[in-house]
Amino acid sequence: MANAAQNQHNLGENDERWRNVQSLRELFHGRFSEREAETIINHFHGNFQQAVNFGFEATQAEIEDVLGNGDGWQLVIYVRQHQVVQDLNRRYEITKEIRQFSCGLCNTMWWRKVPTRKMVSKCRTCKKRKKALPRDKEWGWARFNCVCGNEYHHFGAMDIRMLRGSNGVQLSGKSKSLCFRCNQYLVEPTEILPPRRRPRRSLPKGAHCTAYNCYKRYIPTVPEPIVPVCVHPRSLPITVLVAANSHTSTGSTVDTFMSQDDLITDINP
Repeated sequence: MANAAQNQHNLGENDERWRNVQSLRELFHGRFSEREAETIINHFHGNFQQAVNFGFEATQAEIEDVLGNGDGWQLVIYVRQHQVVQDLNRRYEITKEIRQFSCGLCNTMWWRKVPTRKMVSKCRTCKKRKKALPRDKEWGWARFNCVCGNEYHHFGAMDIRMLRGSNGVQLSGKSKSLCFRCNQYLVEPTEILPPRRRPRRSLPKGAHCTAYNCYKRYIPTVPEPIVPVCVHPRSLPITVLVAANSHTSTGSTVDTFMSQDDLITDINP
């Protein structure tokens, strides 16, 4: 029993050390080989922050003491002169963003936390890499701000060119929602909310939609405005409103090691 626990502990340590090695390589844009990065990490007994500080601040003598008298020092000088790495040096971190991805071929959408400098994620169905959707192409649970002063949340889309109106004409621009408070204005979404920023998804009592395709359409009374199209998932025949562009790797950087955290992708209310 004790041996099993010890083995599990060792596996955890090895996994953490591997992640630190890949993290150091990612921070320095793959300029360190895996062996060199591992040597630096091991030199500081697995302390990642000390290894990062070493990469940015160590003297030539210290570098050669750890990596040997080969190309280690010239490598570090080159890395430090790289403009992107200089920017990272100011922050000592790799920033991440929660971004939306989609695959038109597989009709799937997902959210993923990815490095800001490499916003790419792989479709789980076809395994093709996709670029993050631009903010003005996202859709999902959204924030709305009506001119009457009401702020509310509902499904919205920043680009509805894939959809058609009741007359069959292709639509454009953002989706619209009837304000739940005043019932007088059609409001466009202000932003699409990533899963971890979403408030509890519930609609006020009496909320209704006048769109021709709404799965629970409300017949409007004059002079209530008519919503051009409903983008609630239950009202749409497709999941993907905007297909993300495919990513072609240039091989210029090490594959992203960061955990691209899966986020809640459930689009049902």
